[in-house]
Amino acid sequence: MAERPILSQFLDRHALGSWIAQHMHIWQMETDLLDPGELAKYCDKRGVQFRDKHILQLWRVGLLQADIVVAERRFKWQGFAHVGRDEYGQHLYADERVLQPLTEGWQQALASTRAVPKHISPRFHPFRYYVLFHLQRLLEVHIAPIQTLFPPSRYHNLLDFELRSFDQWSCGEAAAQVLQYWSDAASLAIVAEPCVYERMFGTFRRHVQVKEQEQRQQIAEQWENVRRLYTSIGLEQLEQVRQDMAFDAYRLDQNRSVQTLICLTADERRLKMEGNLGGALFLRTMVEVIRRAAEDVFDTKLREEDETGFYWTPSGRKERLYDDARLLDGNPTATKEYLRLFGLTPDTVLRWYVEGDTELFALSSFFGDAADSRVKLVNLHGAVAEKAGVAFRESLRADLESHIFSFVSIDEDVGRNVSAVRRAAEVDQICGAFFISYPDFEFANFTLDELEAVLWSMAQEDDVPEDVRDKLHEALQGTTTAKELMKRASKVLREYIEKDVSKGETWGEKLIEYALAHPTREHEGKTETRLVMEALRMALSMSWGSYVLQKRESRVDPDAGLPIPRSLMREDVAAHIKSNFPWFEDIRSQRQRMKSLVK
Repeated sequence: MAERPILSQFLDRHALGSWIAQHMHIWQMETDLLDPGELAKYCDKRGVQFRDKHILQLWRVGLLQADIVVAERRFKWQGFAHVGRDEYGQHLYADERVLQPLTEGWQQALASTRAVPKHISPRFHPFRYYVLFHLQRLLEVHIAPIQTLFPPSRYHNLLDFELRSFDQWSCGEAAAQVLQYWSDAASLAIVAEPCVYERMFGTFRRHVQVKEQEQRQQIAEQWENVRRLYTSIGLEQLEQVRQDMAFDAYRLDQNRSVQTLICLTADERRLKMEGNLGGALFLRTMVEVIRRAAEDVFDTKLREEDETGFYWTPSGRKERLYDDARLLDGNPTATKEYLRLFGLTPDTVLRWYVEGDTELFALSSFFGDAADSRVKLVNLHGAVAEKAGVAFRESLRADLESHIFSFVSIDEDVGRNVSAVRRAAEVDQICGAFFISYPDFEFANFTLDELEAVLWSMAQEDDVPEDVRDKLHEALQGTTTAKELMKRASKVLREYIEKDVSKGETWGEKLIEYALAHPTREHEGKTETRLVMEALRMALSMSWGSYVLQKRESRVDPDAGLPIPRSLMREDVAAHIKSNFPWFEDIRSQRQRMKSLVK
């Protein structure tokens, strides 16, 4: 971690106190600053435990700085300057103290401090949580729980060592410097909070006694103060403060993706989160406040909070994944892409076009409820290339505009349909894949013996006698198309069942059920790929991926129907497909075998 910048030289504490005294009600997070009891409750909900009396003691000795001090009557303490009165006539004081080394140690300093008179009340912005977080971290005793199982004397020795070491450290200059740095860092977020809060959360607050125009004018005046302060500190040092705060957020909670998901809500619910996650989100909010203010002051774009601190993000990664380098600025496309990766978007992410009822009911059975949301199935009823196919082509274009993956499954028996789909791939109107079955879905995915087994399982549900199985087997021999299969099966089974066997819902469900139970198929002792299973695997994988990345870096090969890199030369396509889709060669062999049987 880089050396901490010295911020005290830039912060005029008298000026800070005067700003607050002049604009007591401009705060957006809380309309009024918090007293010690309110700050204690605020911190307790976010994993930092200090009672109000402890906060008063820490403030009294200078380990915690107040943002303003309210007193019923005037007092004279070193390090405090009178800066005005509030609307109730109470005196306001700026806490101008710069922490000096407490040579007697923090423990002795607290033990010897005098009680705070009741007519004096320090007030704190909620961002002072940051200082109390660090104080709690420093005060924790680092003894492993396992030490409890060893002799008490050993534990006591460890505890004595911990306390002596901390007491020695707290006497030194390093302790004063680091605590002052954390206090000053919090001040940088505090002064900018009213100026960027509405943009971050869409909320504008004002005190009941203050008109909106007056409130906005006071915030505008505050912004000029912030601009001068940030300019004097410089962007490099502000960035170091942001990095340090982001590291501290990681100390509290390491679930960066969860934090980002909550921050994408773009409202105040993140500030209501509790526990360590709530604390991390609180610190992350401070980081964002400083970023947004610094961006405006220096007219630049800085890395967002999901890219700072412990996490290193390669340059350009977010733009490649989400089509925007800014994820937290309200871009709906970027938000949708991020949510897609977690399956949290209710929108359709993949639309699968099929040629007929068999494929429709088979895929509907597989996707279940998802077929109504993430994966949408569309039955083209064979209308791909004819006039009715205009809707298909328009739907493909709509998919591109809506960032929806397009999958197409058609049979090869209608050449016009195949040509239309390949043409769509050639003109880059498909982001996804297409699959061509020869001669149809059934025989491209199942052997004749398997289709017979599925038919017989359906017949058994209608209590067809066992001796009919041989008749069915004999009747189906030599069948090479689904249409002929159904015709012959119906001829055998019609006297035993009420309806003819057809390519309906039950047929599609039974086929996918069989495929899931038997992901591969056997032919002459050789294990073969089942096309529908590879298509399903690809659809599941792609539906959880980044559409923007897929579209930017890949295109659909018009011959194979599979995604290939855009940068790939034509002569390298075959080798790429063979390497990345080794099952495709198997599908080609199956197709050639079926073509020879049909002929």
